[in-house]
Amino acid sequence: MSESAEQTLRNFWEGEQFLTVFARTLVYVAIALALSLAIGYPVAYYAARHAGRWKGLVLLGLILPFWINYLMRMLAWINLLSPDGWGTRVLHDIGIDRSEIESVVRTRSKGRLQRFEGA
Repeated sequence: MSESAEQTLRNFWEGEQFLTVFARTLVYVAIALALSLAIGYPVAYYAARHAGRWKGLVLLGLILPFWINYLMRMLAWINLLSPDGWGTRVLHDIGIDRSEIESVVRTRSKGRLQRFEGA
């Protein structure tokens, strides 16, 4: 290993900045875990035991935000990768032709090319 690489690794592991960032990350993880448990368990307990005839609506209210998030991400990817989308335009501008993109997709999907036409 070269001398500069050893110096870089030494600075990385022995440096105060790494330890500070690592400790702060562990604190944020602990806070997120504690909040998730403090909020999640009571909500789940209520939904399972005390929701009564409203149990379906309570579960729908819990699941719906995640489902909407999934749909929005999927629609964003479809629009980004559509034939006239930003992603396709950027690839075209840097010299990658659409036929090259389709050949990569066709190779990756084992011959089943899926096209998403923009809305």
